[in-house]
Amino acid sequence: EAEHIVIPEGITTIREFAFAGCSKLKSIEIPKSVTRIAMGAFVECNSLENVILPKGLTQIEKFVFEGCTGLKKIEIPDSVTRIEDDAFQDCKKLKQLNIGNNVETIQDYTFSGCSSLESFKMGEYVELIGEKAFFDCISLKLIDLPQSIASIGTSAFENCNSLIEFVIPDKISEIPNKML
Repeated sequence: EAEHIVIPEGITTIREFAFAGCSKLKSIEIPKSVTRIAMGAFVECNSLENVILPKGLTQIEKFVFEGCTGLKKIEIPDSVTRIEDDAFQDCKKLKQLNIGNNVETIQDYTFSGCSSLESFKMGEYVELIGEKAFFDCISLKLIDLPQSIASIGTSAFENCNSLIEFVIPDKISEIPNKML
């Protein structure tokens, strides 16, 4: 089982569960030609620490990095507009997170269980944060939500017990159940 994988330029899609369960995989180089990483492509790659997402990527599908407990940092490029359900769930060592400027939707359970996440930077166009999107992010201290957010799902920030301050964006018309 490989520790490092280089995907060649010209590949446009990493298919469903392509590297799922590769427990020794530590890093992967994804070329800028990749525009789609399909469901569960790297699920349960618990040694994976380093991934640089390509600037042409448009969507991060369900379960792509779920259970990658060694992943420490992720930068979501500006080309991404949608992050689907459970994409980074249970990435227990994820500490640094930058969400690109063009992301509009963060779906249900996306960062749930990222227990080392202390803060994150979010782009200005996010309109929806789904149900339990940041549930159990117990180290999360600072959240700077953009004013573009119009909807926050049930329990989106539940069990984020380290939060120091939480400012509700002006466009929110309804506070969901168990928001915090």
